[in-house]
Amino acid sequence: GADIFYARRDPGGAWSSPVNITTSARESFFPLVRVDQVGRVHVVYREDWRLTYTCRASNGAWSLPLQLSEAVAADVSLAVTAAGEVHVVWRDDGYHLFYAQRAADGAWRATQEISTTGAEAVRLALDSNDLPLVIWSTGLAIEVSQRGFDGVWSAPQEVYRREPDGLTSVGQPQLAVAENGVLHVVFATIAAYPDRTDIWYAQRRSDGAWSEVQTIAATPGFSGDPLLELDNTGVAHVLWRDGTPGNDEVYYARLRPGGAWEGPVNVSASVGS
Repeated sequence: GADIFYARRDPGGAWSSPVNITTSARESFFPLVRVDQVGRVHVVYREDWRLTYTCRASNGAWSLPLQLSEAVAADVSLAVTAAGEVHVVWRDDGYHLFYAQRAADGAWRATQEISTTGAEAVRLALDSNDLPLVIWSTGLAIEVSQRGFDGVWSAPQEVYRREPDGLTSVGQPQLAVAENGVLHVVFATIAAYPDRTDIWYAQRRSDGAWSEVQTIAATPGFSGDPLLELDNTGVAHVLWRDGTPGNDEVYYARLRPGGAWEGPVNVSASVGS
């Protein structure tokens, strides 16, 4: 079956020999990896679609694989704090949303169910207090929830809801949290007709109030697959795929400190897809 291999590049530029970290007879695929402050490598992957975790300690020893989900896991998202606390979310094949946490001492907490309302396209981020936030799509709505210091998840908040028309849905959400607590969200409208696809933005201010949803890309061509990143000044940078020129290109826009959007700009400007 398929396996997952690991290699590391030392500061001098030399690569280690690849190591097979999934030696079972089952199929292993879709790895995600994060590294904490002391050099521990945290990996989650699917083994026959069951979510599995393993860790490389700072001395180079790999832990035994630990199965985190009993059912099929999809839309997995992973975050790790500097101290080595692991946060992971996923949905099952019934579109229920789950969360698991590994403390810095290595102990796993009981798995929590966040939502039962058709979650997909799940994404996870940590705020400045290392508290996890999760965003997802239900097809017609973008929803977000946050885990408090008491370990309890908030009731889902709707970032945006679209009235059903049988043609258009919303999805592909991304989120990022600034140091001042502002939550930035981008997502896409998805449709068979390119002129119905757009990239959207909203933010939750530090006082908890949500902004109006804004269109970043209202181009006539297909727009989708957005990516979001914040720089160290809190400026939001967004990339997405856009078919306006007649072939797929990478477009970019940024939210300036005053709140106005700059762009979009075609940054790939290629002659092919």
